[in-house]
Amino acid sequence: MDQASIRYGQTLDAFKAMQTAKKPAVDIVQEGADMYSKLCQDMLKELSQTTGDEYLSSAELDLLRLERDTWALVRALYIDKNEPPAISATPQTLLQRNPYTPTFAIVQRVMDHEPTLRRLLTVVNWLHDTAPTPSTSTHQSGYRRRTQREIVGARQAAQARAGLPKSLDPDALNRESGVSLYPDDATAEAALSYDLFRLVRAGRLNEALNAATDAGHPWLAAVMHGSVPFQWTAVTSRDTAADPENESNANTPGWQGNKRRKIWREACLQAAAITPLLRTWEDNLWARVEMLLTERIADWLDYLGGFWENGMKPSDPQANAKLNDLPDEDQWWADVDKLVREMGNVRVEEGAASDNAFHFAQLHLVLGNVNGLLEQVASTCNSRAEQEEHPSREWHLVIRFFAHLCLFLRVIGEEIPTPAVDIILNEYIHQLEADPASSPLVALYVGALGESAVEKYASYLARLDVHLPQKDRESALRDCEKHGLDVAQVAVMAAALAARAVLAVMPPAKGPLPDPTSGSPQITDTEHVLVRSLDWLLYTGRTGDEALAQANNLIRYFLGIGRPVAARSIMSLVSQKLIRTRPDSDFHSAEGIEFQQYQQYVSLTDALDNVPSPDTHPAGESAQKRAAWKDAYLRAIDNAWKLGLDLLTHSWLENDVFKMFSDSRLEELRRVRSIHMPEVVIRLNYILLSSRAHSEGNLDRAMELVPIVSDERYFVYPTFLAYGGNRLEEYLDGVRRVGLALLEAGRNPNDLFIPSQKR
Repeated sequence: MDQASIRYGQTLDAFKAMQTAKKPAVDIVQEGADMYSKLCQDMLKELSQTTGDEYLSSAELDLLRLERDTWALVRALYIDKNEPPAISATPQTLLQRNPYTPTFAIVQRVMDHEPTLRRLLTVVNWLHDTAPTPSTSTHQSGYRRRTQREIVGARQAAQARAGLPKSLDPDALNRESGVSLYPDDATAEAALSYDLFRLVRAGRLNEALNAATDAGHPWLAAVMHGSVPFQWTAVTSRDTAADPENESNANTPGWQGNKRRKIWREACLQAAAITPLLRTWEDNLWARVEMLLTERIADWLDYLGGFWENGMKPSDPQANAKLNDLPDEDQWWADVDKLVREMGNVRVEEGAASDNAFHFAQLHLVLGNVNGLLEQVASTCNSRAEQEEHPSREWHLVIRFFAHLCLFLRVIGEEIPTPAVDIILNEYIHQLEADPASSPLVALYVGALGESAVEKYASYLARLDVHLPQKDRESALRDCEKHGLDVAQVAVMAAALAARAVLAVMPPAKGPLPDPTSGSPQITDTEHVLVRSLDWLLYTGRTGDEALAQANNLIRYFLGIGRPVAARSIMSLVSQKLIRTRPDSDFHSAEGIEFQQYQQYVSLTDALDNVPSPDTHPAGESAQKRAAWKDAYLRAIDNAWKLGLDLLTHSWLENDVFKMFSDSRLEELRRVRSIHMPEVVIRLNYILLSSRAHSEGNLDRAMELVPIVSDERYFVYPTFLAYGGNRLEEYLDGVRRVGLALLEAGRNPNDLFIPSQKR
């Protein structure tokens, strides 16, 4: 069992414990997602330096980083979703109370009252938090020094320098065509631009402003600072009695931000695009979401009017005329959906591609289409199963995430499609099943399957290697009880599935009757597997009745195919683990009586097997040894004779209580009788005949068998001719030999029947 799977299982257990403790939904979301994120981060630290089986390739480590970031997105989105709605005035009400309300306060109110807009802000903040750490390199101080030097030198020489601008203001390159900075300066500015972008991309605007200023580009810092919304605590605070603000800069004197942000935005739209700086998939997503967020806020501000954005009050006729300009929220979100979905085809220069499974998940999470995401993943699982694709290590990491995402969403109460979730969980469970030591984890995840859980775990148990230690197999069964499964139901189904799988490759108990002495004297491997299928019903005291019934089923089958040695294994197993722990009254039922009759048969065959061969007589030994051998020999025959008579004269497997059985089961019993009853009679007759040199009275016993076999009360005679067979000739040949032996001894065989006839 790999350590990563164990740790994920432990994390899931801890997460579910929070639900059991009835913690608030927001706390469960926050702590649960944090646990998974921390697990990924810890594994990244450990596995990046690990060799051997736990070693992860660079691609696998990248997937683990993406998983960590995806859990951070899950955390952010579902915390926002589970937070109680903000109780605050609408932006319209705020402006009516105070037409000079700064832009920042208005935007806050818009966010409070439009969840979809707030969702995009959550995504932007997530992209900030998970952005790579920006470069801390120091850029040269000074403004285009080498270009300046070249221009000055050209002027002093009274000659123009081809390819260089005539002036050095920031817009010079845009005004003049065919010019560029000196290569050193161009390289430095490109590096500065990229580092500033990385800082802004990570949400570290103040650091970007300082870096631009320190590099001699204060104008660039000013441009970036234009993105800060206008806020003025002194003006905003006039409305605190009716609409309390909790400004972080409440004590800051004066105003901050951009009072002319609308003009700044329009100018930025005409400036050069940042596309060349977007190297990763996350960069592209950030740019799109920022654009969508900014445009929606701008639409709201145009819609609301206000002094700082439009120089008007909400009561102005022009402001009212714009009320229809704000797109409906659903219509706007449809545009968002379309633009964000296009991220699935974006080409990237660095990092994971757009078709990466975690990027796919992040897109659907951003759009709130979790159900669609899970259904797509389930479809992929089905496709892989149909194509019988071997699971790669990368796929294992991916499906592990989706399995835990499903369980996370269930715990926090999200309604997700059960069929898709079951397919995903089954895919992950299938991978865990490859390791026989993973039964505790398999039980943990199977417990989340709902109605199919019992069958799934029973199927897993049925496939376990029969050569595993008994304690491990028993522990695997008991593991399911810890996760809400009925251990008795699992045991019954596991035994049935295990037996069914083996019986599918074994001969059916049908057709011509087999010779029970012709097979191997040892149980085969396949028969052993079938015998061990009964284990699942013997590990717990709750399935004793089912164990006895299944034991009878297997014994009938083995005896029906002429394999009494395998039937003996079943009876031995049941005797050791079941009979000793159950009262005698439990064996008065039809199942108990049937099993006892199989025990009776085994006792008889054991007695027959224990009769020594006459060839083992110690003829050359002392009289004492010969007498001891004869005594043991005759006592063994006496025992076999008594047990044989008891079986033959008590309607073996023909008990009236069996009439309640189905027709098919009664037919199985008739087949068993037809195979083994003639064999018992013939063997007993042969033993009695072979012992005549040591006890002439055994010939009398052999002749006593004849009326028993022919007596219709005992149903013995029909078994010799059943199912198209005919062992009667074999038996009659044995009777003939007994008669000849009596004649040799000077006795008339017919005299043995006279007392019986008189009676």
